[in-house]
Amino acid sequence: MNQGKSSGIWVVAEISEETIHPSTLELLGKAHEMSQNSQDSVTAILLETSQTNHAASLIGHGADQVFVVKNDLFADFDPVLSKTAIKQLADDYQPNIILFAATLKGRALAPRLQGALQTGLTADCLDLSINDKGQLLQIKPSYGDNLMCTILTPTRRPQMATVRPNVFNTLPFDNTRQGAIIDITIALERPYTYQVLERIPGQPQTNQITEADKVVAVGRGMKMQDNLVYTEKVADLLGAKVGATRPLAENGWYTHDEQIGQSGVTIQPQLLLNFGIAGAIQYTVGMNQAKFVFSVNKDPKAAIFKESDVGYVGDAVAFAKALAKQVESK
Repeated sequence: MNQGKSSGIWVVAEISEETIHPSTLELLGKAHEMSQNSQDSVTAILLETSQTNHAASLIGHGADQVFVVKNDLFADFDPVLSKTAIKQLADDYQPNIILFAATLKGRALAPRLQGALQTGLTADCLDLSINDKGQLLQIKPSYGDNLMCTILTPTRRPQMATVRPNVFNTLPFDNTRQGAIIDITIALERPYTYQVLERIPGQPQTNQITEADKVVAVGRGMKMQDNLVYTEKVADLLGAKVGATRPLAENGWYTHDEQIGQSGVTIQPQLLLNFGIAGAIQYTVGMNQAKFVFSVNKDPKAAIFKESDVGYVGDAVAFAKALAKQVESK
């Protein structure tokens, strides 16, 4: 649709294992923040079955209103079915902005809705804001992840973006928040895209650094794989998870799930220790929400120090070895 009477920020809620996915709550927090300047209302779009009731949770986490479409067809996620429902809502209510989490489900749904609405879509954003013209500034790395760019959708509406999980903070739940819960009936039929024959629970991840309060991160400054024994020991003594930069994941020292940065995961720990990491943008976009950052690098001009609360100029291997010994003696 073209610019005109479009208004409001929509957040498409994602349900995972019968609960609201954390990334939805993060988007609601950001949408609430943006609405304070733009005067847009925040609407959560909730597609759920008759057996669940998640609307009150969405209000408590920042939504001004929730559009609820209940249908037992939503028991199994189908991006075509969800696209059909949200398109009808968008046609009827003409939102200015629609946001999705850049999860597997969000990445499957968002481009289908974009095509149906004939508008733009920016994928894997790391930040969002609204300018004085009401345009959504969609910020993401580009040109091989070497710089940040800002993307606009100047003429078409709604403005759409997917946002990486763990980028924004969640608003604390407030059970006193008031909001409207609006039940909407939409006639839907199951599109024959696929059929669920069996569900097999996935194996739990062995190193969930995205959920960790403490993370020890390593880069090429650790020099050799044998030196990682020192940072691994520091992590073990501190009860921390271990992450790595892209080169260390690519050479097989760590898995993709342990890779921090634009092409890996985004983390928000209370404490982050960086050993031998230079601080390229590909890495820092994945850790700049950490609460306290301590970094070790032998280059006093390393970019990582700009992202750190405390820095130490010196050899990362020697420092890790000494720190492990010091912590172990306590």
